[in-house]
Order: sequence, then structure tokens, then C-alpha cells
Amino acid sequence: MRYLSRWMFASGCGALAMVLWPSTALAQYLDPGAGSIIVQVVIAVLVGVGATVKVYWRTISAFLSRRSKRDVSI
Repeated sequence: MRYLSRWMFASGCGALAMVLWPSTALAQYLDPGAGSIIVQVVIAVLVGVGATVKVYWRTISAFLSRRSKRDVSI
């Protein structure tokens, strides 16, 4: 157990050192694969938002209709 905790401490110190002292990145361009992944993420977010709205549509519309009725009566 003592060996495991020393190993975890050393790994944590190494990870902290990599975060605190990063080397310079020479990323000067986006290759086609990276662009494709970005497009896929944007599409996935849009589909996810659409699916969430579809699942909760009755709750959303009920909330909005109650709110609008209160606004009209005031």
C-alpha cells in the first residue's frame, strides 16, 4: 500500500509539473481530420439540443403558457 501511495504522489507531481510548465506547441494549422471532428461536434450539439427539446417539449410549453397567462392577467 505504501508503494502505491508513493507512486500516486510521484504521478501527481509529474502531472502537475506538466500543467504548470507546458512546452510551446507548434500547431500552426488544422488538418482535414481536425476540421471534420469540429464539424461533427457542432452537428452533434445541434442534434442533442433538438432531441432534448423534443423530449421536454410539453414541460417547456406548459411553463411558457403558465408564464404568459400570468403576464396577461397583471
